[in-house]
Amino acid sequence: ENILNILEEYELPLKTKNQLFRYYERMGHYDKAEDMLFEIAGAKADGYHMLAQGTTFYERLLQKTHSDLAAGNLSREEVKEGLAELQEMYK
Repeated sequence: ENILNILEEYELPLKTKNQLFRYYERMGHYDKAEDMLFEIAGAKADGYHMLAQGTTFYERLLQKTHSDLAAGNLSREEVKEGLAELQEMYK
């Protein structure tokens, strides 16, 4: 976590951001994973089309309990909104 706090000051390569996206989800930091997902998706770079990966992320989150989501700093409503926003980005 200390290293991640230091790295926040720098613009990281998309490959690293993608790895952080997966790391945050595994660690239960769903809000940070979502932030990283949208950073990657917003770049719209070749090789980082995040619609499929993001959709499955949100589908996994929708299977979580309310308390699991709350522990990861997201609500079920935020998950649904995030999925809709991601889908809108790729229209």
